[in-house]
Amino acid sequence: MPNYDPMTAYFYGTFVEIAYQMYNSDPNNLTPAVPSNFPKDYQLVLYIDGVDSIEFDSETKFFGFIAQSIQQPSEYVAAIRGTSNFIEWIIDAEFLPTEFTPIPRAGLVEDGFFSIYKTLSGVLPDKQPQPVHPFIHDNIASGHLTCVGHSLGSSIATMLALDARVNDGVSNMTLYTFASPKTGDWTFAHYFDSQVTDSFRIHNEPDIVPKLPPLYSQVNTGYEIDSKNFSQIKHSILCYHELVTYLWVINQQSEFGLGGCQK
Repeated sequence: MPNYDPMTAYFYGTFVEIAYQMYNSDPNNLTPAVPSNFPKDYQLVLYIDGVDSIEFDSETKFFGFIAQSIQQPSEYVAAIRGTSNFIEWIIDAEFLPTEFTPIPRAGLVEDGFFSIYKTLSGVLPDKQPQPVHPFIHDNIASGHLTCVGHSLGSSIATMLALDARVNDGVSNMTLYTFASPKTGDWTFAHYFDSQVTDSFRIHNEPDIVPKLPPLYSQVNTGYEIDSKNFSQIKHSILCYHELVTYLWVINQQSEFGLGGCQK
């Protein structure tokens, strides 16, 4: 397993922050415009959409994208955003376990997370539908895929990384997560660890989300940060969890600043 490098984690985290910006710019658009601050040297090759059952919404929404490096075409990044009311949901949720059906005997995962994962769909830049897993199998299996997510998106990215590793043939796989809840039970975490060995789970000490759900297990070794050490950051449940907080603590030169979490 490669050594953890904070600036590499920051780099991949910027893809998720871009996914948030794309969604917020046009929440009802499944293929929102690529912003001018899209990561340099990458091009968007697939939009990732899904149905956010946690938001009690039956409509398909933009959740993220797969980007390809222009200079190194075998390098891909799959970035998955979280949702706005996830903290409220995870405090009140029942956390029902359900089988991770893409891989028999891989253990149980939290039903709310998996209910979204099952709905993931893809759209090419030319607006043509393209299922996510056939796209990964056909285009990325012989390359390197880095999955990255924040909050709820971390659990979706975790399931995507394992599914793509086992079922789509992606042998060169890396996962970065920020503020990830516990995705599944011990069996799922143990199986994940055996399959996706290059995994970096960044969590903020006062953030409650990585401590939930109870009785579930985290995958692989975590890397802790602590936003309480910085007087510039507001002390609140929301700001402890925000991706801009995570990115700023890792890199105080973060291009995204602290937004509403600036004290």
